[in-house]
Amino acid sequence: MPPEEEGSIREALSAAFDADETPPETPPETPPEVPPKTPPETPPGDVPPEIPPETPPVGKEGTPPVPAAAKPGESTPPATPPEVVEKPPASWKPTIREAHWAKLPKEVRDEVNRREREITTTLSQTADARKFAHRFAETARPYEHIMRMEGNDPMIAFESYLKTATILRQGTPQEKATGLAQIIKQFSVDPGLLDNALVGILPQPGATPPLDPASFRDPRIDEMQRQHEALQQEAASTELQTFVDSGEAEFFSDVEDLMSDILRLAADRNQKMGLQEAYSRAIIIHPEVSKVVQARTEAAGVAARTKAAELARKKVVRGGGPPPPAGVGGAPSGGNLRSDIEAAIDAQGSM
Repeated sequence: MPPEEEGSIREALSAAFDADETPPETPPETPPEVPPKTPPETPPGDVPPEIPPETPPVGKEGTPPVPAAAKPGESTPPATPPEVVEKPPASWKPTIREAHWAKLPKEVRDEVNRREREITTTLSQTADARKFAHRFAETARPYEHIMRMEGNDPMIAFESYLKTATILRQGTPQEKATGLAQIIKQFSVDPGLLDNALVGILPQPGATPPLDPASFRDPRIDEMQRQHEALQQEAASTELQTFVDSGEAEFFSDVEDLMSDILRLAADRNQKMGLQEAYSRAIIIHPEVSKVVQARTEAAGVAARTKAAELARKKVVRGGGPPPPAGVGGAPSGGNLRSDIEAAIDAQGSM
């Protein structure tokens, strides 16, 4: 040890003993700071040893320390908003929607909704074609056996009919006569009976033609009636769309047919019924929707009773606080702590 450093330590020790003998009012002198040790020099060509990284301080039981609260003026990261679950497809059954839709991953829900939109768009674009095909099939169904006897399907038979109609309406007199002759021969029509029928149909000389009942109708009254019916239909469509867009008809697509039947039956009985009343009755009648609504009602009742019981328990523990709602579980509240506790106990016993 250098003599200078040894002398300074000796002087510091002497000063400490002197300070201990002096009155307590005199503060002791601060010992001098020990200079930091310098690391030994690394010889050239040697690799310096690796210094292990500092281990962050840990709290009790080895848990990492809790981060300090943000200081005033510092921006805190925004809280993650809760995930918004899209509406399930209306084509799903109500019980399936209620039980499984919210549990599906978001990617699956998005894919299902995308496919549902494609199907809805396709059905909307082909609505007229499907209606025509349905009406054509319904019209041709009573005559299927005749078309099968001739070896034709409905489309070929319809095409043959259009060709014959075109000749009889737009052909020359010779083409019309030839076409009728072919029809008479094909269907074995008796020319004598045909002659008698033509005599009965053709007007006789000097005979008065029968009056057309349509000639007694006033076209102005018919137009007013059509306008009135159009206004009524437009008003009904507007009311229905407003009801659907109000958000109070979650199961409208499920009970739409039942609502139509209920409204039609009420109209037949001269009973005035609104859309909301018809919707409520349809929900009660529908087997699946009624189960979903009943399950929601029961769950809401259980949640309300549990919350009231929890408020009563906190009131007992803390000796105060806001009282639970009156009539917990259907029992009236007496307005004091004892009545609130008894009502909460009754509510828990009835769950």
